Amino acid sequence: DTNSASSTNSTNSTGPPPPVLVGDTNKTEAELRAFAASEKSIGKMRLGQAKSARKVSWDALEAARALITRGWAKHAAADELIASAGEHESNATGLQTASEREFAFAKAEDASVIADKLNEIAEKFDTEATAKHDKYESAMATSAEVDFHEPPAEDAEGEGEGEGIACAT
Repeated sequence: DTNSASSTNSTNSTGPPPPVLVGDTNKTEAELRAFAASEKSIGKMRLGQAKSARKVSWDALEAARALITRGWAKHAAADELIASAGEHESNATGLQTASEREFAFAKAEDASVIADKLNEIAEKFDTEATAKHDKYESAMATSAEVDFHEPPAEDAEGEGEGEGIACAT
């Protein structure tokens, strides 16, 4: 018996003491510390990834906001351009109407200038015709005073004096 008792004491006293388990985790304090450090490292890595993804998403959001702002600015500029085009169209219509009136006035003025010139020409023709008619009337009056009689036969064969026209003196 003594041998068996001493052999049991020797195994108990010669080996390291059994590890102390923490709570019902079935892990020792060193294992729990290593596990906590590992989880902390994983948590830091995931936090870094989340921060990086958040920064990428934030940058994309800012880019989208800038895009929307530029789009609204272009929209506002297009509205201003439409308003300006309407004003230009109105001005152009007014200018076209005014120029058409000016062309009509110019045509009327040209027509009146031409009519005036034609009137001047007609008056000149009337004056010339009146003068020629007066000369004709004068010639007719003079010719009425002229005595036309037959020349004697011998003079008719002569040297052509008078040629059948006698002048009254």
